[in-house]
Amino acid sequence: MLVFILINSLVALSSLFLTKKLLEKSGFADFVISWFTFYFALIILVELCLGIFDRLFLLDMFIAHLVILCAVLLSFKGYPYRQIIPKPQISFIFQNKFLLFSGSVFLSFFLVKLWVNLINPPLCADSLQYHLTFPAVWLRNANLNNPIAIFGSKPTSAELTALTYYPINAELLFFWLMAPLRNAFLADVGEAPFYLIGIVAVFSILRKFSISKDIALFCGFLWALIPNIFKQLRTASQIDVMCAVLLLVFLNQLISLSRKPTIRSAIFLGVTMGMLVGTKVLNVYWLITLLPLILYYLFKARDRVSFKYLWVIITTVLFLTFIFGSFSYIRTFILTANPLYPVKIDIFGKQIFSGFIDKNSFSNIFVNWKEFSLMKLFFREGLGIQFLAFILPATFIPLLL
Repeated sequence: MLVFILINSLVALSSLFLTKKLLEKSGFADFVISWFTFYFALIILVELCLGIFDRLFLLDMFIAHLVILCAVLLSFKGYPYRQIIPKPQISFIFQNKFLLFSGSVFLSFFLVKLWVNLINPPLCADSLQYHLTFPAVWLRNANLNNPIAIFGSKPTSAELTALTYYPINAELLFFWLMAPLRNAFLADVGEAPFYLIGIVAVFSILRKFSISKDIALFCGFLWALIPNIFKQLRTASQIDVMCAVLLLVFLNQLISLSRKPTIRSAIFLGVTMGMLVGTKVLNVYWLITLLPLILYYLFKARDRVSFKYLWVIITTVLFLTFIFGSFSYIRTFILTANPLYPVKIDIFGKQIFSGFIDKNSFSNIFVNWKEFSLMKLFFREGLGIQFLAFILPATFIPLLL
């Protein structure tokens, strides 16, 4: 445990100083989000570099992060150290009893579910199939070679036998939590910090649109308490909440870039985008759906910088996306000649990449339209009472007004 604390301290300090140096002047929420972004990114970067060269040992990881910290500190030579962390303004929380109650509800259930998880072994099929299994294999072999998954998480689903080729950013985090203790004790609650970052991300996004602090934070708690989100804390070595939070962080960084289009903002956006696409293939589709919004914000940024400088920003974003998100896709392409294997990719009826399942059948694995139920979506496992109390009224009341 001492080694775990020490090596995490190295990464936390490196992330802290990098955030302080690169982040534009902003509030405490953006600082926390950016710090966590660098924390996760440094873990991914070091493990990818060491794993490629079969040097994924704990000692090598420790030395690499120590070198990074020394390099970051040297770059701070002559840089003012005062007030590295912005002072948080949290007095508004204690002045609002309803907000205190909401926070207490979240914190109470959060701690109880976290404790239940910690005293029980992993029980999620996906975790036992590959989220924790792959890092355990890496721990033994000191590289990132995945075993061939003979069966999918659902034994009747042949499509899920392609687990070997899925993106691995989340599994790299689970490996980080497993390596010092050589067990899955902490890795099985690997998603827990993302709940807190998700709340902060919702708060930060809403504050950028001048929503009051009270309502913004309350919306963050509402997001965390959505049944489909909160239930996964019991099996927190999955990656769905992680993907949702990375998408929120990406949106937050995108808004920041549109308002302050600088290379520094581009660095944060590119790192986040890379971590997002390198965590799950479906995240690529989420980015595609956000493409109109991305283009809109880039167009807005064009009003503040020259066309040439905007291209420098876009290039920076794409380069960092490649660094932090492309490893699994490149490896899969080398092994199968299809970066999105096992899905067949057709464009205008012509097959570009071969696979053994079309994209519609693949999507039905995750959203079974034959079993689709609005009642289940809104109440049993979906949005919960938040839909009836907040989303539905907020959708139609403005139309009437």
